Amino acid sequence: MTKMSRGRKSGTRKLLTKSRKDKNKNMITKIMQDIEPGDRVCVDVEPSIESGMVPVKRFQGLMGKVIGKQGRCYVVEIKCGGKLKKVITGASHLKKIS
Repeated sequence: MTKMSRGRKSGTRKLLTKSRKDKNKNMITKIMQDIEPGDRVCVDVEPSIESGMVPVKRFQGLMGKVIGKQGRCYVVEIKCGGKLKKVITGASHLKKIS
């Protein structure tokens, strides 16, 4: 028998599912939010928008600091497992912390 492949979205059925009340919400305000380098943000994956999604599910819910911008996405520095990691993700997958 061969082993089942485990891609980057494996085991994310609950994580990448929206509730009924959130299914038809307009995401334009989330995409157009003003995020600047130095801002504190929380990674909150938006399942309806696949472009610019966080590379793996382990970063869901973690807080970090925006370092800079790379194209239409942002570079966020997150502490995960005792190390600082740089994650490149879109604005729709970030939530600004005031």
